[in-house]
Amino acid sequence: MKRINLITLVVFFCFVSLFAFKIINAQATRIVLDEIIEDIPEKWWEGGWDKKDELLSFIQAHSANNREALAKAQYWIGCYYYSQRDNEAAIAAFEELVEDYVDCWFACAKARFEIGQVYVHRIYDYDKAIINFRKVISCYPKCEVTPQAQRMIGYALWQMGKKEEALNEYSKVWNSYPQAKLEIAKAYWESGNLSFQQALSSKISKDKKKAELTQALSFYKQAYLYCPDEESELAEWIVDAIINSFKIIDGNRQRADDFIRYQRYVLTSDSSLLSEGQSMAIQDPLKNF
Repeated sequence: MKRINLITLVVFFCFVSLFAFKIINAQATRIVLDEIIEDIPEKWWEGGWDKKDELLSFIQAHSANNREALAKAQYWIGCYYYSQRDNEAAIAAFEELVEDYVDCWFACAKARFEIGQVYVHRIYDYDKAIINFRKVISCYPKCEVTPQAQRMIGYALWQMGKKEEALNEYSKVWNSYPQAKLEIAKAYWESGNLSFQQALSSKISKDKKKAELTQALSFYKQAYLYCPDEESELAEWIVDAIINSFKIIDGNRQRADDFIRYQRYVLTSDSSLLSEGQSMAIQDPLKNF
């Protein structure tokens, strides 16, 4: 009996040691990868970096370890080709990730999304872009890039000149992904830009032009409300769009100036330079939009 208990204890100890070794080894692998990619710029798609050889060496050296880290390395190889505008190589690298690391669903979702991005921003094949974005939504419905994929379907349709279809796809962002505040803000902003663009067409009537601008302002208002506080650049773009829309819809700067004053003194509670009467007189120009 004692011999059996001893054997059981030894087997258990070996199992625990092996498990601990795998965890430590996986952590070490992640640290090595993090050191490789830490210098990649935030706007990696603009280029100016080259970690391809290091990433390839990493995959070769750690082929038996941490598959999540290997998939992540393969993802960045695809991103490198994307940044170099080597479109075929980028798509091939991302497709290789999806095929070889099917169990790493987060990396696969990002890779499939980037394939769509290549088709949108580099090749301008919007039909193929939409196919890949829809695959993200259907195959990885709970992933953080899924709301982005839904928004990009709207964007691709907009570029194809399919306004109503684009607006319908954009609406799915705020209807289906209520927690994705940034993507909702972007979807409303892009919807506003679509309507604003329509308003500038010389082929539409004066009434239609006003209707498009009114719709644009309604979208911009929602974009402004959903825009996260830390996204200052996007907020500036939205405010500029609102001001430009007011200028065109009114033919003067009055409501545009009112909007600026409202943002500056009311929403920020900074009314120190205004009298009480002036502060009370400032109204939200977007109240009825």
